[in-house]
Amino acid sequence: MKSLKKCNSIFLFILVLILFANCGNWWNMMSSSGDSTIVIEGKKEIKNTRLVLSPGTTVIFKGYTHGTLGGTSYHPGELIIGDGATLIAKGTPENPIVFKLDEDTKSGYLTFKENCNTDSIIQYCIFENNIILDCYNNIIISKCKFEFSTVNIYKGKIIIDHNTFNGYNSTIIGKWELDPLVDLTITYNNINNSEREGVVFGNISPVIEYNNILSCISYAIFTGFSNNVLLVKNNYIKDCNGITGIDIDASQCLNVIYSNYYRTTPVPEAGCGW
Repeated sequence: MKSLKKCNSIFLFILVLILFANCGNWWNMMSSSGDSTIVIEGKKEIKNTRLVLSPGTTVIFKGYTHGTLGGTSYHPGELIIGDGATLIAKGTPENPIVFKLDEDTKSGYLTFKENCNTDSIIQYCIFENNIILDCYNNIIISKCKFEFSTVNIYKGKIIIDHNTFNGYNSTIIGKWELDPLVDLTITYNNINNSEREGVVFGNISPVIEYNNILSCISYAIFTGFSNNVLLVKNNYIKDCNGITGIDIDASQCLNVIYSNYYRTTPVPEAGCGW
């Protein structure tokens, strides 16, 4: 009997060690099924694995508050695509993948770390109400709807094409603190109703073409480096920077020159298309 109890104790101890060792890799080669719901409570990170979300999946970010010596501390829900990991989130127009917040949560983060794999893709997804994408490595974001949500860009090769962005209380796409080697392409997007800028970037030269950028309180396209005057073309820009009407002279942008010509009509192919 004593031997049996001792064996059980050893087994439980080993099990605890295994669980502890894998706490940072809580999803291991996992795929969601259609119409399933995944709840991200607090910070969750996947490593050395490939997470595939099926069409119709809903991902809910849930923050939490815990007591500290100084009072309380709030943590938003965050899904981290960590070292050696890939996220494949490909919905369809009929069954998009939805990223949303729990009713008591203020914000949610989808973070692609610097050492994650370079083949992540997000397509036909909906991001609802203050979901923040932080991109530190290569990713393709295509044919998605962003409702009061944003994409922050730090490093990597980032392709943002054929998306619809509608509203945010800060910049919709970009980040001031960019790595100078960022390879950024922003094409065929509808970028509307920012309470600040539509697109912001530091000392890089991204491709920004064939976008409709409308009704941004600040600049439509903003680069803060006066020695980096960007040539952009074929964008339709209107009602930004406190100026009413179509932008014909880049006065609704900062440190930007329109190459070839400006558009007087919206880009019909821009946006997610569904």
